[in-house]
Amino acid sequence: MCRSTQLLAIVIALLGQGKAGHWVGSELPSRIQEMHRAFGAGPAGQQCADCRHFQRYHSRNKSWAKCALTRQSGGAGTDWKAHWPVCGRFEMRERVERG
Repeated sequence: MCRSTQLLAIVIALLGQGKAGHWVGSELPSRIQEMHRAFGAGPAGQQCADCRHFQRYHSRNKSWAKCALTRQSGGAGTDWKAHWPVCGRFEMRERVERG
């Protein structure tokens, strides 16, 4: 195996993505796996950031995200990632026109 192939394999393993750039279910954190078990997988290609239940919070120089459908705490253990694949409760976020 050449060096670039080895590096790619390491990156894929660290990011938790399969060959086509899609997440492999067992490599997702347990909190999103639980959502997929409870509600099934959502539309292919959609990410949590596209869902109306995905909420971003900001405080001074910190920001974090949560899913409104899950248990939340003040810690990072319930933080959510924008790039995770959506669950079956996915609802498209409304786009707000600015101008």
